[in-house]
Amino acid sequence: MAHLQQRGKAHFGTHTTTEVLREAARQLVEDRRAAEQAQLSPLPGQAEYLDLVRAVIELAPKDMAQQHALLASVARFTLRKHPALARPTPETTP
Repeated sequence: MAHLQQRGKAHFGTHTTTEVLREAARQLVEDRRAAEQAQLSPLPGQAEYLDLVRAVIELAPKDMAQQHALLASVARFTLRKHPALARPTPETTP
């Protein structure tokens, strides 16, 4: 996870927080493990991590708290490459 956070810091500098980078990395690792356990490929990796962080920065460029809040909803579009791994989110739960 530290490597991902370093890459995120190199790409986005002060446009987000360490907490956002850490949570995005945690979500990536979790989704990657789930895909590995289900024997699915391709696995989400650094590109999807950077896409996720870029998306939340673009959606809330100056609001770091909102960036953190957006991670869960945006992650389903960037990290979960397989429909079998889709988890319900507050927006999709009846």
